[in-house]
Amino acid sequence: MARTPDRETYIVFLKPWSAVTPDSSSARFFEDELARELGSNHPLYGRHASCVAKNQTCDDFLFLIDDNTVAQVHLTYMKYPPERPGWPSYTLFETFTEWMIDSMIQDHRHHLLLW
Repeated sequence: MARTPDRETYIVFLKPWSAVTPDSSSARFFEDELARELGSNHPLYGRHASCVAKNQTCDDFLFLIDDNTVAQVHLTYMKYPPERPGWPSYTLFETFTEWMIDSMIQDHRHHLLLW
């Protein structure tokens, strides 16, 4: 469970997603990794991003972006920013609710091998 930006609402993450504790060494590691991987041509370059969740089955992370949108990002762990435009790959969502419906629930369904 994690608190949303308004600090009034909590999110219950469904498997395979789990919360990343804000201000933890894990959160800082993933935030630093994202910043390191972003080339200057990437749309998330230069934006402040706070890691809030991790998909336990792959290298996807959920970041709260400075304008209160959320980005699901697939980190690559490459030594240098990828030369291919658009990497690391990401999907931007206007709200946590949009992400929950469009991504987390689908990942949960797939994780449990449901319909």
